[in-house]
Amino acid sequence: STGTGIVGYIKSASVPSLAAGMSFALLIIVGEIMKEGDPTSLWGNCIIGCWVFLAITMGYRFLKVHNLPPGFIAALSIIMSVYNLSLKDEPVSAAYDTCLLYTSDAAD
Repeated sequence: STGTGIVGYIKSASVPSLAAGMSFALLIIVGEIMKEGDPTSLWGNCIIGCWVFLAITMGYRFLKVHNLPPGFIAALSIIMSVYNLSLKDEPVSAAYDTCLLYTSDAAD
C-alpha cells in the first residue's frame, strides 16, 4: 500500500496516491497494534475493511488499465482479507490459553 503510493508519487507526482497509500498503511498498522490479539474486535474489522476496500478499488483499476502494480495490490489485498477472516474463526480464548502456556513455560 505504501509502496504503490510512493511509486505513484514518483511516476506522476500524484499526491493523492501518496496520501492514500500512507493512510491505508497507517490505518492497518495502527489496527494491528490496537486489536491486541483479538481478531473479532472493532480494530480487526477495520483491518478487514481496509483490505477489502483495497482489493475492490485496485482490482477495478487493474481491470481498467491492465497495469501490474494495481493487480499486485489487489491480489495481496485478497490474500490478506482471507487470512484475516480466517483468524476470526479461531476461538480467541484458545489462542490466549496457548499464549499463557508458552509464557508460563518460559518463566520456569
